[in-house]
Amino acid sequence: MKRAIHIGLIGHKFMGKAHSHALRDLAMFFDPGVQPVMQTLCGVGDDLEETARRYGWLSTTSRWQDVVADPAIDAVSILTPGRLHCEMALAAAANGKHILCEKPLALDAGEAARMYAAAEAAGIRHMVNFNYRRVPAVALARQWIEEGRLGRIFHIRCSYQQDWPLDPETPFVWRFDKSVAGAGSMADKG
Repeated sequence: MKRAIHIGLIGHKFMGKAHSHALRDLAMFFDPGVQPVMQTLCGVGDDLEETARRYGWLSTTSRWQDVVADPAIDAVSILTPGRLHCEMALAAAANGKHILCEKPLALDAGEAARMYAAAEAAGIRHMVNFNYRRVPAVALARQWIEEGRLGRIFHIRCSYQQDWPLDPETPFVWRFDKSVAGAGSMADKG
Protein backbone atom coordinates (compact mmCIF):
# COMPACT_ATOMS: atom_id res chain seq x y z
CA MET A 1 0.00 0.00 0.00
CA LYS A 2 1.26 3.45 -0.93
CA ARG A 3 2.04 6.06 1.69
CA ALA A 4 -0.80 8.56 2.10
CA ILE A 5 -0.13 12.27 1.59
CA HIS A 6 -2.88 14.35 3.19
CA ILE A 7 -3.60 17.51 1.21
CA GLY A 8 -5.07 20.81 2.33
CA LEU A 9 -6.41 23.04 -0.45
CA ILE A 10 -6.77 26.75 0.26
CA GLY A 11 -9.18 28.26 -2.26
CA HIS A 12 -12.19 26.38 -3.54
CA LYS A 13 -13.42 28.35 -6.55
CA PHE A 14 -12.04 28.02 -10.11
CA MET A 15 -8.57 26.65 -9.34
CA GLY A 16 -9.95 24.64 -6.44
CA LYS A 17 -12.06 22.76 -8.93
CA ALA A 18 -9.07 22.20 -11.23
CA HIS A 19 -6.79 20.98 -8.42
CA SER A 20 -9.51 18.76 -6.96
CA HIS A 21 -9.99 17.14 -10.35
CA ALA A 22 -6.23 16.65 -10.73
CA LEU A 23 -5.84 15.08 -7.28
CA ARG A 24 -8.86 12.83 -7.71
CA ASP A 25 -7.71 11.55 -11.12
CA LEU A 26 -3.93 11.58 -10.64
CA ALA A 27 -3.55 7.80 -10.52
CA MET A 28 -5.44 7.48 -13.80
CA PHE A 29 -2.56 9.16 -15.63
CA PHE A 30 0.53 8.88 -13.42
CA ASP A 31 2.01 6.76 -10.66
CA PRO A 32 3.12 9.34 -8.09
CA GLY A 33 4.34 6.68 -5.68
CA VAL A 34 2.02 8.02 -2.97
CA GLN A 35 -1.72 8.12 -2.40
CA PRO A 36 -3.10 11.67 -2.20
CA VAL A 37 -5.82 12.07 0.39
CA MET A 38 -8.08 15.06 -0.16
CA GLN A 39 -8.20 16.02 3.51
CA THR A 40 -9.37 19.62 3.92
CA LEU A 41 -10.89 22.14 1.53
CA CYS A 42 -10.62 25.73 2.72
CA GLY A 43 -12.78 28.47 1.30
CA VAL A 44 -15.44 31.03 2.00
CA GLY A 45 -19.09 31.16 1.02
CA ASP A 46 -22.30 29.28 1.45
CA ASP A 47 -21.31 26.69 -1.16
CA LEU A 48 -18.21 25.38 0.65
CA GLU A 49 -19.79 22.23 2.14
CA GLU A 50 -21.56 21.32 -1.10
CA THR A 51 -18.40 21.97 -3.11
CA ALA A 52 -16.35 19.76 -0.78
CA ARG A 53 -18.88 16.95 -1.09
CA ARG A 54 -19.05 17.27 -4.88
CA TYR A 55 -15.25 17.39 -5.31
CA GLY A 56 -14.51 14.62 -2.80
CA TRP A 57 -12.92 16.42 0.16
CA LEU A 58 -13.17 14.88 3.65
CA SER A 59 -13.52 18.11 5.62
CA THR A 60 -13.82 21.87 5.28
CA THR A 61 -12.78 25.04 7.04
CA SER A 62 -13.08 28.72 6.28
CA ARG A 63 -9.78 29.49 8.06
CA TRP A 64 -6.57 28.92 6.12
CA GLN A 65 -4.70 29.07 9.43
CA ASP A 66 -6.41 25.81 10.42
CA VAL A 67 -5.12 24.11 7.28
CA VAL A 68 -1.47 25.09 7.71
CA ALA A 69 -1.52 24.24 11.43
CA ASP A 70 -3.27 20.85 11.11
CA PRO A 71 -0.76 18.10 11.99
CA ALA A 72 -2.73 15.64 9.82
CA ILE A 73 -1.99 17.65 6.66
CA ASP A 74 1.30 16.98 4.86
CA ALA A 75 1.01 19.34 1.89
CA VAL A 76 -0.84 22.55 1.10
CA SER A 77 -1.99 23.92 -2.24
CA ILE A 78 -2.41 27.70 -2.15
CA LEU A 79 -4.91 28.80 -4.81
CA THR A 80 -5.98 32.22 -3.60
CA PRO A 81 -5.33 35.63 -5.19
CA GLY A 82 -1.60 36.44 -5.24
CA ARG A 83 -1.71 39.07 -2.50
CA LEU A 84 -2.52 36.32 0.02
CA HIS A 85 0.19 33.83 -0.97
CA CYS A 86 3.15 35.10 1.04
CA GLU A 87 1.54 34.98 4.48
CA MET A 88 0.02 31.56 3.80
CA ALA A 89 3.23 30.09 2.38
CA LEU A 90 5.35 31.41 5.26
CA ALA A 91 2.93 29.89 7.78
CA ALA A 92 2.80 26.58 5.88
CA ALA A 93 6.60 26.39 5.75
CA ALA A 94 6.85 27.22 9.47
CA ASN A 95 4.56 24.24 10.09
CA GLY A 96 6.58 21.91 7.86
CA LYS A 97 3.98 21.59 5.09
CA HIS A 98 5.06 20.95 1.51
CA ILE A 99 3.72 23.75 -0.70
CA LEU A 100 2.29 24.01 -4.18
CA CYS A 101 1.51 27.65 -4.88
CA GLU A 102 -0.49 28.83 -7.86
CA LYS A 103 0.79 31.71 -9.93
CA PRO A 104 1.50 34.45 -9.37
CA LEU A 105 3.81 33.31 -6.59
CA ALA A 106 4.03 36.71 -4.90
CA LEU A 107 3.30 40.39 -5.31
CA ASP A 108 6.98 41.18 -5.85
CA ALA A 109 10.48 39.70 -5.82
CA GLY A 110 10.95 40.50 -2.12
CA GLU A 111 7.95 38.39 -1.10
CA ALA A 112 9.06 35.59 -3.41
CA ALA A 113 12.55 35.61 -1.85
CA ARG A 114 11.09 35.42 1.66
CA MET A 115 8.85 32.51 0.65
CA TYR A 116 11.74 30.65 -0.98
CA ALA A 117 14.03 31.18 2.03
CA ALA A 118 11.34 29.95 4.43
CA ALA A 119 10.66 26.83 2.36
CA GLU A 120 14.36 26.01 2.01
CA ALA A 121 14.97 26.56 5.75
CA ALA A 122 12.06 24.24 6.57
CA GLY A 123 13.44 21.53 4.27
CA ILE A 124 10.11 21.12 2.50
CA ARG A 125 9.27 20.57 -1.16
CA HIS A 126 7.85 23.65 -2.80
CA MET A 127 6.82 24.71 -6.28
CA VAL A 128 4.83 27.17 -8.35
CA ASN A 129 2.29 25.70 -10.70
CA PHE A 130 2.88 26.70 -14.33
CA ASN A 131 0.73 24.20 -16.20
CA TYR A 132 1.48 25.62 -19.67
CA ARG A 133 5.07 24.37 -19.44
CA ARG A 134 3.77 20.95 -20.51
CA VAL A 135 2.14 22.23 -23.72
CA PRO A 136 3.98 20.48 -26.57
CA ALA A 137 4.94 23.73 -28.35
CA VAL A 138 6.39 25.15 -25.13
CA ALA A 139 8.30 21.93 -24.43
CA LEU A 140 9.70 21.97 -27.98
CA ALA A 141 10.77 25.61 -27.65
CA ARG A 142 12.55 24.76 -24.40
CA GLN A 143 14.28 21.81 -26.06
CA TRP A 144 15.47 23.98 -28.95
CA ILE A 145 16.74 26.65 -26.55
CA GLU A 146 18.62 24.07 -24.47
CA GLU A 147 20.12 22.55 -27.63
CA GLY A 148 21.26 25.99 -28.77
CA ARG A 149 19.25 25.70 -32.01
CA LEU A 150 17.82 29.21 -31.55
CA GLY A 151 21.08 30.90 -30.55
CA ARG A 152 21.37 33.22 -27.60
CA ILE A 153 17.96 34.56 -26.54
CA PHE A 154 17.86 38.30 -25.84
CA HIS A 155 14.14 39.01 -25.92
CA ILE A 156 10.85 37.15 -26.10
CA ARG A 157 7.37 38.28 -26.98
CA CYS A 158 4.43 36.24 -25.76
CA SER A 159 0.70 36.42 -26.00
CA TYR A 160 -1.85 34.85 -23.71
CA GLN A 161 -4.63 33.74 -25.98
CA GLN A 162 -7.85 33.61 -24.04
CA ASP A 163 -10.66 35.89 -25.01
CA TRP A 164 -13.02 35.64 -22.04
CA PRO A 165 -11.93 39.03 -20.59
CA LEU A 166 -12.98 40.76 -23.83
CA ASP A 167 -16.66 40.07 -23.23
CA PRO A 168 -18.18 43.38 -22.08
CA GLU A 169 -20.41 41.41 -19.70
CA THR A 170 -17.38 39.93 -17.89
CA PRO A 171 -17.07 41.56 -14.48
CA PHE A 172 -13.80 43.09 -13.35
CA VAL A 173 -11.93 40.37 -11.44
CA TRP A 174 -8.91 40.40 -9.12
CA ARG A 175 -6.63 39.10 -11.89
CA PHE A 176 -6.68 42.55 -13.52
CA ASP A 177 -5.81 44.50 -10.38
CA LYS A 178 -2.03 44.59 -9.91
CA SER A 179 -2.38 45.39 -6.20
CA VAL A 180 -4.00 41.98 -5.81
CA ALA A 181 -2.45 39.97 -8.65
CA GLY A 182 1.07 41.36 -8.36
CA ALA A 183 3.06 44.18 -9.86
CA GLY A 184 4.74 43.55 -13.16
CA SER A 185 2.68 40.51 -14.00
CA MET A 186 0.53 40.03 -17.07
CA ALA A 187 -2.70 39.88 -15.10
CA ASP A 188 -1.88 36.89 -12.85
CA LYS A 189 0.23 35.03 -15.44
CA GLY A 190 3.67 36.51 -14.71
